Amino acid sequence: MNLGDVVSEEEKPGQRIPLFPRRERVPRPWVIEGVAMRGQLGILFGEPSAGKSLLSLHIAVMVASGIEWGPFTLVDSGPVLLVNREDDVQEIDRRTWAIEKTQPIPEETPIEYLDRPSTHVAMRDEEGKLVKTPFYNELKEHIQETGAKLVILDPLIELAGNLDENNNVEMNFLVEALRQIAITTDCHHDRLRHSSGPPYPEGRNSGQYGWHARSIRHSGPCPLCQPSGHTAGRAWLRCAGGEA
Repeated sequence: MNLGDVVSEEEKPGQRIPLFPRRERVPRPWVIEGVAMRGQLGILFGEPSAGKSLLSLHIAVMVASGIEWGPFTLVDSGPVLLVNREDDVQEIDRRTWAIEKTQPIPEETPIEYLDRPSTHVAMRDEEGKLVKTPFYNELKEHIQETGAKLVILDPLIELAGNLDENNNVEMNFLVEALRQIAITTDCHHDRLRHSSGPPYPEGRNSGQYGWHARSIRHSGPCPLCQPSGHTAGRAWLRCAGGEA
């Protein structure tokens, strides 16, 4: 199996494009500057219970409401789709109520929670072949119908069906399938996973943006109010010993 086996239905034969004469420069389509770009994948990684899901929900509220939060610079706002297999809608409600205590959330904020028994995007069939599932196309349809600017996939492994998360070939198949969805829907996808094992947190190409949820105890000003010096693009989640 090679990654060329995963293609979008609309893919056309390659063409050579001359670089000169120069064309008009097109700005990068950021949703959140330096963090989330339309048509690309991102990965939010961290230790278990570091607060990845809560941080991603704050980000979702920011993008959907158009109200900036923390150290992030919001460039584009719009609908957000949550594909969350760790928390049910009641838990998401409790967390958004808690968020409302610290920042306003307009009633019309367009965030939707996808309630589905299974969210497997890829798997091995009975013959052992890597295949995309019916949810692959369904997910694309949900994104296109909602016009989502951001999709939160939490956690990544719940989209992997019977794939082995420690197998590079199998996980790359899944990630490439998600990348095709991001490209065809012009939407940014953030995948949440623990900080060990493939696909590696730093990414292997410029199409992945890594940022880190990390638990710390901090005696100075809240690090969310300033860029993290640990690694560009990462955000600290806990400070002053407080709970996320």
